[in-house]
Amino acid sequence: MYDQKYVLNYTNALIKVTKEYKLEDGLFSGYNEKTRKYAVTSWGYQLGPDKKPLKAENIEDPDCVFAKLKTHYSRYTFETAEKISGIPAAKIKEIADEQFKLLFNVGSNSLVSIPNRQLVRSALAKLDIRVQ
Repeated sequence: MYDQKYVLNYTNALIKVTKEYKLEDGLFSGYNEKTRKYAVTSWGYQLGPDKKPLKAENIEDPDCVFAKLKTHYSRYTFETAEKISGIPAAKIKEIADEQFKLLFNVGSNSLVSIPNRQLVRSALAKLDIRVQ
């Protein structure tokens, strides 16, 4: 769930990441086990002859920022969130669906802009979730 027009026009989603950049076993490229720090030299963009970042044709290009983020976050399922938070996966999905409706103007009680704190509390209250 994302606003494709916004993502394609106002973010770096289509910019191609260097071929050296990797995410393996939960660690990004450049990690040094001994120092427990990252060398970020592989965390750049592919550059064209003019030294400007290369842009992918679409978000399916495996080298673009969007594809890298999609791969990175794909491991975070509702079930994973349940294991971490203790909130049932079905409830997390229900919250996500409700927020999607509120944020993206879906349905009769939807909002055009991002809701303020009170509106978020109201939406969570409908789902019987209490917040401080």
